[in-house]
Amino acid sequence: MNDTQQNKCHAIIHSAAAVCASVGAGMAQVPGSDSLVIIPIQVGMIISLGAVFGIELDESAAKASLATATATMVGRGISQALIGWIPG
Repeated sequence: MNDTQQNKCHAIIHSAAAVCASVGAGMAQVPGSDSLVIIPIQVGMIISLGAVFGIELDESAAKASLATATATMVGRGISQALIGWIPG
């Protein structure tokens, strides 16, 4: 990775992290609501990082990203429901 690529990656990652942090802080009172906003930001970050290195996101990679994001949301929802049953 050369200096230009490193600087671009640094800017992409930190701007996405700052946006996700502001979304998380703004939606902290509603459990799970931030996932719907943060996942597209993260997918956009992945696409942008791929573009820095000349990698395009094809259909299979997009489906894999969508499946991962869906599994994350479902898993988080299930774990929050299960933990909600534990008293105290």
